[in-house]
Amino acid sequence: METKETHLHERFSQNFSGATTDLKDLIELRYSAKAVGYQRKIRAESQISGLISSNIKGRGIDFSEVRRYQPGDDIRNIDWKVTARTQSPHTKLFTEEKERPVFFLVDQSASMFFGSKVTFKSVVAARTASILAWSALEQGDRIGGIIFSDLAQQQIRPKRNIKTVLMFLKTLNDFNHELTRSSKNSVAEYGEKQITRQLVHLRRIIKDKSLIFFISDFSKLNFETSIELKSLARSNKIVGVHIYDQMERQLPPPNLYTVTDGTSRSKLNTSGKELNQNYSRKFDARLEKIISEFKEINSSIISLSTTASIEKELLKSQILNQK
Repeated sequence: METKETHLHERFSQNFSGATTDLKDLIELRYSAKAVGYQRKIRAESQISGLISSNIKGRGIDFSEVRRYQPGDDIRNIDWKVTARTQSPHTKLFTEEKERPVFFLVDQSASMFFGSKVTFKSVVAARTASILAWSALEQGDRIGGIIFSDLAQQQIRPKRNIKTVLMFLKTLNDFNHELTRSSKNSVAEYGEKQITRQLVHLRRIIKDKSLIFFISDFSKLNFETSIELKSLARSNKIVGVHIYDQMERQLPPPNLYTVTDGTSRSKLNTSGKELNQNYSRKFDARLEKIISEFKEINSSIISLSTTASIEKELLKSQILNQK
């Protein structure tokens, strides 16, 4: 029997089509986030520990219960109202919170503004970040992030409230729409080092033992970014989300095509068998390098295609099933 919840999940599991994000869609992904529930599968035994409240009783943030006063209890925690009502000393107990802030580093640079079918890499990155952010809020985590393009970046300070998530989504949407207006001629030199700059900035501002979701096509990974990733991974947990388009992996069927980068046009002949093989090998080699980079820092990584269902891929990924 189909339920309202089933219809909601089906509705928001559909791939979003288009070259740009829609803020309403990013907000409504909250329903998909409940279906994904990245914490539920890793709540007890996960290697990504510390994302939930522990059962340690102490002077913490969250109130737990009231019980009879016992020798050794902190007298500052005596509940005087209950004590007066029962004529017996009672004390408040608290749950010590052991949380790990969830931080997003989301790439909205020119290389992400590409897609051959369904949608663009930049849109997939934004929607993935949205689903994970809503999931984190659902579990009571503090959410923050840095969204960056080739020329700019904006930081959202980690907080545990819906206002912060909405600010994060609006910033994502703004950066995504700015891609349609950016001049590619002006980003060539600066953009090459932008990821490294953001990793350096992140290392300076982030609190140790944070969970970092790094979402990008990783087209600009280099020696400097590797050093910064290693430095961040020493005291934080990093999860990589690699976004790619199928045309980056495999050339279109044999034919003569006109291609453009928005500024100039050229012809591409995909008839050669060797050309196709070399093209695919180049993608596989780059993907292997990306996986190796994250494996070296003991981090998980998942690859998402622009044609895949984000929710289904997140559900079946090792990121959500770590033990």
